[in-house]
Amino acid sequence: MHSRTREVLEHLNSYHAELIDAVDGIPVALRDREPAEGRWSVAGVLEHLAIVNESIATRLSTALSVAREAGLAAEGEESSILHRFDIASIVDRGRPRTASEASQPRAGLSASAALAHYERSHEQVCDLVQQYDGLAIGSIQAPHPIFGALDMYQWLLFVGAHEGRHADQIREIGDALRQRSPVRTGTTTS
Repeated sequence: MHSRTREVLEHLNSYHAELIDAVDGIPVALRDREPAEGRWSVAGVLEHLAIVNESIATRLSTALSVAREAGLAAEGEESSILHRFDIASIVDRGRPRTASEASQPRAGLSASAALAHYERSHEQVCDLVQQYDGLAIGSIQAPHPIFGALDMYQWLLFVGAHEGRHADQIREIGDALRQRSPVRTGTTTS
């Protein structure tokens, strides 16, 4: 496996693990509840991530397929790709962002169904990375609605950072829900 492929997968899987840890930190009984009127539940956040990941995977797959057919070269660089995108600005929850209409959760999935959907979308992105292992995917660009033209490495760094941003959001949701309605764990007493 090429070092850049490995680095991208480590980035994606690190933020994936952080997100799963955040979800696991929320009691199952609270994952479908909105922390306030009109705010996303944990299930809503997971559905949003699945929608975004699938959309990005489709966009990148199309661009990469066209490039491969046109003779996409082998990756000639070994240097780190992490500097290619401002990851911190995406993860920073102090910078409010509004999700596009297309990426809003609408299906009303339960948290367990939304988590399964998100997991499939994460695998879809990782599978795509592995399909283009060793190829110069940084030479291909596709437009991002906010950041303009991003190369494929930047898109993949965005996916991980986006999940990190929402891991923080899930922790915030959990804190808000616990303050509203504490969930007891352990045995019930009368």
